[in-house]
Amino acid sequence: PDPAEDDEETGVEGLCGQPTAFGESNRLFASCIAEGRDFHIDSCGGMTFCPFVKDPSFRFDLSTGSFREAWEEFIPSLSDRVMADREYELNCGRCEKRGDCRWCPAYAYLEEGRHSAKVAYLCDLADEVRVYREDWQRLHRRYFRIAGITIRVDSDLPFTETTFDPKFVKFQTDGPSQEMISLRHHFFLPSINRDDLGEEVYRQPPWAIYHKDRSWFYLGIGPGRRDRTIRCAAEFNEGHTRGRIFNPSGALFRQGNLHALTMFPSDQILLARALADRQACFFHAAGMDIGGKGLLLVGHSDAGKTTAARMLQGKGEVLCDDRIVVRRHTEGFRIHGTWSHGDLADVSAGSAPLSAILFLRKAQANRLAPL
Repeated sequence: PDPAEDDEETGVEGLCGQPTAFGESNRLFASCIAEGRDFHIDSCGGMTFCPFVKDPSFRFDLSTGSFREAWEEFIPSLSDRVMADREYELNCGRCEKRGDCRWCPAYAYLEEGRHSAKVAYLCDLADEVRVYREDWQRLHRRYFRIAGITIRVDSDLPFTETTFDPKFVKFQTDGPSQEMISLRHHFFLPSINRDDLGEEVYRQPPWAIYHKDRSWFYLGIGPGRRDRTIRCAAEFNEGHTRGRIFNPSGALFRQGNLHALTMFPSDQILLARALADRQACFFHAAGMDIGGKGLLLVGHSDAGKTTAARMLQGKGEVLCDDRIVVRRHTEGFRIHGTWSHGDLADVSAGSAPLSAILFLRKAQANRLAPL
């Protein structure tokens, strides 16, 4: 099982690998039949809804009737044929392992000759699956929160204490939230045919960006026109809330001290797109929380953002000295700290109501000129 793909499952996987919703009905095959769109015909012309159903009474003899009869009448009637009995209720029906178990009535019949039977080795397998998933949660998954959005980062390689730069500690959180972005790191480059990526909407090293249907593809490219090397690749959904990121090897990941959760030069490449759908954007600014009031110190490079933040350090909390997220909430605008800092490594995951915007200009003396 791949725990990174578990979030949208509606039940546990049965013999066929599809979700099995047991516990929802005392009719053990009802959900398989109601949700199924497949059929199986054996070598003797016996038709049913699942290739693993071997009970002869569950197969319609096509030599004596039509496919329509089998599909529209016989198969739906099987929903009421196997009911949960005492054996099922005392074992699999109340088992706490069922979220990690591949038991299904067809499996039980194959192994024990009874649709409600317990399959002992599946219990052992469920224990191993649970341990595996718990280890995945502990070693291969991390959560970070920025501007009210939680970013779940999964990796084929295990995380260590030094995988990410220490600045991310302040943004790390324990679990998911209502607003989520999910990323998955792989450490190989898939076979890529650029003709299959759709329309090229941007090309400026280090990126070529393509859009097709409801997917976005990012290719890391070199500066030379004839350089066809792909340095990394990523695929995102339309809203940039789910993404798979591919690097040619795990060397950089193992080296650690990464400054971006995406392993891109900057996480802004992803976050700017996701923020746009949430009435938010990045400002090239420093941000301070002083007594619950958010000050946005805006300025071009070398305008004095870091200098001003250092001057105000003792009077409040520095959110970041170079990149701040401004987001519109129901109660008004708020500024949010980011990890994309400049010379001042003091960052915070905190936020404050936007109370003032200050446009910085170098001068001989410090003063405020209201606009």
